[in-house]
Amino acid sequence: MKVYIRKNSDLEFASPNFAVAYDGFRKMGWEIVPFESIENLTVLEPESLVVGFGDDIHRALIKLNINPPTEINYPEELQQFLDRKIWMSSVNYIAKHPELWNVFIKPAKDFKKFKGRVVNSPKDLVSCGDEFIDTEIWCSEPFKFVAEWRCFVRYMQSWTFVCIRVIGVCISIQILLKLRWLHTNLHQLAMRSILV
Repeated sequence: MKVYIRKNSDLEFASPNFAVAYDGFRKMGWEIVPFESIENLTVLEPESLVVGFGDDIHRALIKLNINPPTEINYPEELQQFLDRKIWMSSVNYIAKHPELWNVFIKPAKDFKKFKGRVVNSPKDLVSCGDEFIDTEIWCSEPFKFVAEWRCFVRYMQSWTFVCIRVIGVCISIQILLKLRWLHTNLHQLAMRSILV
């Protein structure tokens, strides 16, 4: 198995996460190919992995004649677990309506355009706007997370939940019930996201 890992022009890993990925793949015996730009890769096999920034992954998918996803969304199957109101809007609309402030926003399509943030004043909107485009965003009521969990699917069969960080002391029964629901419906959700 082969993995392509993004490095900078000085041949250092472009992110600490890429260095961690390198270490893991090295320990598993994978062939590791560093790259500075996806465009410089003459051969990219569909069975290989690419570790890089969002743009790197999009370019790799395009190179493989696969349409990359155009937006980050909230699947209908997960709506019942969001525990907060979520809606689409635009940066300009939020900027013009301070009565909506104390709202969390993040880009809806260009997910790296700016980092998600809570808007409470005009200074919170700095770097969110665009001179030519009214950026589409996801908005939500601010929400205090107890923990951040990620789910990894491998070969559409095995899965694991990993707690990335715990912000509080305990995890509520509600979260455990949500994980049980996800476990039951994970295969269906994974298939849906691949088909989209």
